[in-house]
Amino acid sequence: MATTHRPIDRRSFSATTGAAAFAAISGASAQAPSGAPIRIGGTLPLTGPLAALGSIHKLAAELFVEQINKRGGLLKRPVEFLLLDDQSQAANTRTLYERLITSDKVDLLM
Repeated sequence: MATTHRPIDRRSFSATTGAAAFAAISGASAQAPSGAPIRIGGTLPLTGPLAALGSIHKLAAELFVEQINKRGGLLKRPVEFLLLDDQSQAANTRTLYERLITSDKVDLLM
């Protein structure tokens, strides 16, 4: 009897594996995070024709960072989220990501 395989929904798989990875490195402790913050940077369309979509992602990211810090941070360090407006222009993102890496010295990129 042949078995049929359903394709994996990549969004669900990514969300599940991302959540599992975060839980593994964030620690179960509810202690206040200490030490130098882990800085995460990214761009979103906060103005322009895609601003409505960008604002939803911004809100979700801010809530996520708040929850991370309430649970003791990432690797027991507080998390900071640095978000830049790409103005709904793909051409702006390269310059903004270069800025995040070189000037703002973020640890991670979103």
